[in-house]
Amino acid sequence: MDIRKILKSGVVTHMSAALVGYLMALSLIGIGKDVKFNKRQDVAVYTTDARGRGAQLNRDIFDSGTFELIAWRHNTNQRVGEVLGKTAAQEFAMDIDSLKSGSATASQMYGDERDYCGEAIVRAYNDAVSRQRFRRANIRAVPFPADRCDSSDVFKRAMKNAKHLVKYFERDSVPNSIIVNPEKTDMGKISAGSIIRHGRHAYMYMGIGYIDKHGQTFVADSRGLPVIASSDGKKLFEYFDWSRCTVVDVPKIVEYKLQHDVQRHVR
Repeated sequence: MDIRKILKSGVVTHMSAALVGYLMALSLIGIGKDVKFNKRQDVAVYTTDARGRGAQLNRDIFDSGTFELIAWRHNTNQRVGEVLGKTAAQEFAMDIDSLKSGSATASQMYGDERDYCGEAIVRAYNDAVSRQRFRRANIRAVPFPADRCDSSDVFKRAMKNAKHLVKYFERDSVPNSIIVNPEKTDMGKISAGSIIRHGRHAYMYMGIGYIDKHGQTFVADSRGLPVIASSDGKKLFEYFDWSRCTVVDVPKIVEYKLQHDVQRHVR
């Protein structure tokens, strides 16, 4: 009997068993994480213990009473940018929800039934600026000032193609405000209200949180995943999973302009 053959076959058998066991353990860990995530998601997006069709969704994101207002005397420039971004994201979600629910049409809201993602984002930010009462002293910090947009060919192109929307912000030359092909770690640092360009379309970044399986509502939660809102497709909200895109962190641009262009200093 060749003892070497027996030893070799035993080693192979044990290695195979170990590999199968390792893969099974990884699979169980993955399943465990999915179950844990789903439970947290259910708690966040449903206001009742019911699941499925009878569940009542948490739709606070569509309630204008949930808007946070900027405390101009006390908020730092960073905080002003953050609140403006969250407000714009909420305004965008409310507008697109109106479209998807049928209570308004694209032509009524934007004058164009086809590519209106750029118009939707501009409208959301202009509504947020109005809601947050940007006074004349701070108007130079707003993302889409009338004097820059009305007569600008760059802006007009930006409304038709998100590539030009990115170029519109590139002209500001604000450091660290535009990220090309972000990593997962980058997404945890960008602000709600950031614009995400994917191809010729633009999407609104809602922040970290949970969405229901039908993409009808969003709930911010630091334990969730990056979420975007879009004007195309059946779902309003989707988890962000693109590796090739460009992110424009508009709140950081507002913060920078308040600090450097407006020279607003709040201790």
